[in-house]
Amino acid sequence: HLLVVMHHIVSDGWSVNLMMKELSQYYQAFVNGEQPKYLPLSIQYTDYAIWQNNAQQQEQLEAGLNFWTKKLDDATTLELTTDYPRPVKQTFNGDSVGLYIEPDLTHKLQTIEQQEGVTLFMILLSGLNILLKHYSGQNDICIGSPVANRNRTELEDLIGFFVNTIVLRQEIESGETIQSLLQSVKQNILEAFAHQDTPFEKIVDVLDIDHSLSHTPLFQVMFVLQNQNTESIQLPGLETKFQAHDNHTAKFDLTFNVEELRDGLDINLEYNRDLFKQETAVRLLNHFQTILKAMVNDLAQPVEKVSLLSLMEKKQILFDFNQKQFLSDTDPCLHQMIEIQAQEVPDQQAVVYNNESITYQKLNQLSNQLAHCLVDKGVKKGDFIGVFIDRSIDMIIALVAALKAGSAYVPMDPSYPDERIDYMLDDSRASVILTQEKLKSRLGQTERRVFCMDTQWNLVTNYSSNDLNLDIASDDLAYMIYTSGSTGQPKGVLCHHKGLVNLINDYQHKKPIEQGEQCSAWSTFSFDASVYEIFTALTAGGVLHIMEESIRSDAHKVIEVINEHKMNHSFFPAVYLQEYKQWLSDNPGQSSMKRIMTGVESIEESLLVDIQKSVDGLQIINSYGPTEGTIICLAYLINNEQPSGQHNAPIGTAVENVQIYILDQYQNPVPIGVKGEIYVGGVGVTNGYWNKDQLTSEKFIPNVFAPHKSKSLYRTGDIARYLPDGNIQFVGRSDNQIKLRGYR
Repeated sequence: HLLVVMHHIVSDGWSVNLMMKELSQYYQAFVNGEQPKYLPLSIQYTDYAIWQNNAQQQEQLEAGLNFWTKKLDDATTLELTTDYPRPVKQTFNGDSVGLYIEPDLTHKLQTIEQQEGVTLFMILLSGLNILLKHYSGQNDICIGSPVANRNRTELEDLIGFFVNTIVLRQEIESGETIQSLLQSVKQNILEAFAHQDTPFEKIVDVLDIDHSLSHTPLFQVMFVLQNQNTESIQLPGLETKFQAHDNHTAKFDLTFNVEELRDGLDINLEYNRDLFKQETAVRLLNHFQTILKAMVNDLAQPVEKVSLLSLMEKKQILFDFNQKQFLSDTDPCLHQMIEIQAQEVPDQQAVVYNNESITYQKLNQLSNQLAHCLVDKGVKKGDFIGVFIDRSIDMIIALVAALKAGSAYVPMDPSYPDERIDYMLDDSRASVILTQEKLKSRLGQTERRVFCMDTQWNLVTNYSSNDLNLDIASDDLAYMIYTSGSTGQPKGVLCHHKGLVNLINDYQHKKPIEQGEQCSAWSTFSFDASVYEIFTALTAGGVLHIMEESIRSDAHKVIEVINEHKMNHSFFPAVYLQEYKQWLSDNPGQSSMKRIMTGVESIEESLLVDIQKSVDGLQIINSYGPTEGTIICLAYLINNEQPSGQHNAPIGTAVENVQIYILDQYQNPVPIGVKGEIYVGGVGVTNGYWNKDQLTSEKFIPNVFAPHKSKSLYRTGDIARYLPDGNIQFVGRSDNQIKLRGYR
């Protein structure tokens, strides 16, 4: 065996070919008893090194640095979504996957060479730019590529290290076609090759860039085209073969190595396995091939319209991931579901606040009387009723009465500043405001009818306590919640019965709330999580415990109340989970909890797994959803035996009868693993914004994927990606919006 080790500091790929050629010639000469013919070299590598440092070359170096400084000024870092968090310090643990491009596609790519006056290198680099644009969502992309840097004939037969790295920066214009991109890539490559002898390390030194230990400077993806095959070795009497060797390292995040074969192309993708899973690397290669096929099919199509998805992938993402359909023969309204509980468990507690409580029968009777009164005073179906009441049993009676009267309630939190209350009153045009005497003065000189639940109840007592049985449909509005959104300007979201009933049914299918089980109400009732807390309990016959305002911000006291009343179902804000975990550790076996719903913020999955392990049979749901999608449209069930492997818990899959689409900035479906904006379709989509038609048309767009399930899709502004199992991982916002305690 002959083993030749050549260090990269004194050789390159070109040098290997030279050595193999000479070895073959010399061996044959010795076998034949001939004297090898040593061809004299015109220069040595030391001559090249001296030449590099002469004055003329220094002038060329300055010119090259000027070019690259302008070319790479303000270049952005490529932000590919990784499977694992990027280490603080770059690692080089790698692996590789391969793909063979069939002769038919290869020949078609060669036809483009002739038609467009470009090389295969230019075509493949254009395709890679398209791939990285779709994967990153960026239009400014830098890709590294090695160049032989033997641009003088004297250097062609010299063994040594000549190779240099150039950075090919491509800015893809909006609406640019593949054909236009090809010509732009061609121009950039020609300019770069004209300055290929400028040492890469010198360019890095002169550029004002932020250096990071976590990744290489200027580019993180390398592209290599080997169009000169390694010389075959002809040794008399011996059989030789090339042995591929994978050293399981990765110099960059991704390196695309393409080798031209006699028939077809061989693509090898080297990837950093501390960043990417093998399945992600395989998808990248398959999508690269899909792009090449799109290129040969239609050069005139815009780059942003190039689809990475195969027909099978489209089916999986658009349909298979949205298969939770459980349509009911009947569509009850919220108050009708509460009326059923009043019939089935009339004497059971329905609502508890401090030392007071009310049964289902009493809740139904009092809300019926108030609803009859409201209708008698002129409240019509579809009217808005403002509810400006402190946390109390009266607050719940007011909400249920508003629904029974066929109106939609508008929660107005007394903790809000007067300016916001005034805006909500004026904007909603509420026909009636239900309040308390102590809060009445804050309403000012309003022309709307004001009814104080605590001091004017005598006006209601003579009304019937029987159900109203008005003609109210599930499509009718149930409530309007004001959310500030990214603009800071409050806007009322129009929410119907069927969206909330659908969510309730979904959660009942996951783990039913049984009649008599204890449920907490922590959220402020102007926050849509309160709608979940209140109505999941009351429509199922649970006992709703309203927490006092004075303890809501104290995690320790909240947990004490939960334990004292042996709560079974609770919404936990993310910031309270760590303390609850500690409480469970200090009080083993004392929790009565059956289901925890949490979400709103990113939560470490390990924390949720630890909590679940502490309570037998506990279901934990990490949820996601905008008000415009009826509170929750995605839910992830924690499984402590099979966690997802993600740092933060995924936000799950769509709830029943809701469709989720992750789309790019051009509203095309993105592949698994690629970032895009969440769009919500199906039963949960609300009716838009009150009195804001233009904003509604911007945010609620026509549903082109499943118009029979909802006419609109709501665009959330939230960025996420599909995991391979269909779960969705939250990534961030498309704007600078943040959430504080659930509020945008």
